[in-house]
Amino acid sequence: VHTRIHTYVYMHTHVYTHVYTHMYIHTRMCICTHVYTCTYTHMCICTHACVYVHTRIYTRIHTYVYTHVCVYVHTHVYTHMYIHTRICICTHVYTHVHTHVYTHTCVYVHTYVHTRIHTYVYAHVCVYVHTRIYTHVYTHIYAHTHVYTHTYIHTYTHMYAHTCVYMYTHVYTHVYTHMYMHTVCVYVHTHTHDL
Repeated sequence: VHTRIHTYVYMHTHVYTHVYTHMYIHTRMCICTHVYTCTYTHMCICTHACVYVHTRIYTRIHTYVYTHVCVYVHTHVYTHMYIHTRICICTHVYTHVHTHVYTHTCVYVHTYVHTRIHTYVYAHVCVYVHTRIYTHVYTHIYAHTHVYTHTYIHTYTHMYAHTCVYMYTHVYTHVYTHMYMHTVCVYVHTHTHDL
């Protein structure tokens, strides 16, 4: 009896984690204009206009996780069974003075049987995880205009103009850690040979 057992275990683990950029842009812009005009007609017109622009761009891309696990199991059972068949015919002739004949016949049978058994087991597991991508754009525009008329007692002309432009921009960029772990090839080979 000839027996061979082959065992193959192949394990492949691939873990890939990448966190993309977190970007935060905050913009504020305020334009205010004040105009005061007074004439000798004792009439004063006061105009106040303010435009407030608030822009917020908020971009967030969450974690991207890719996990790949592959398990490969190969089992090979190899069995040889040999049964030989041989035929042997033996004849013995014995002659005596008394004319005696002795015949001996021997039949020998040898049978040969060959058997092979193969077993293969393959397992493959892949896990893929991809989280959401979240993007938020927020824009707020506020405009305010106020016009009013008020009577003054003036004998001269006065004009006052004031313009204020205010712009505030905040850019916040954060890049998280890129982690890459790769484990390859855990290979176990077991070979048993009994003869």
